[in-house]
Amino acid sequence: KSGVFSKLIVCGLIANSLSIADPEDSGMLDICGFDSQAVDVIRNFALDVI
Repeated sequence: KSGVFSKLIVCGLIANSLSIADPEDSGMLDICGFDSQAVDVIRNFALDVI
């Protein structure tokens, strides 16, 4: 471990269950599907707004 805080966003594009990110890790986000709001979610997550 480097001690450097990083983030991971995983976007699944098919309609089935998606669980790659650790739900206990605040630096990981799973997104299932992609629509016009997904870009805002990704942006806000990267900027620590959400």
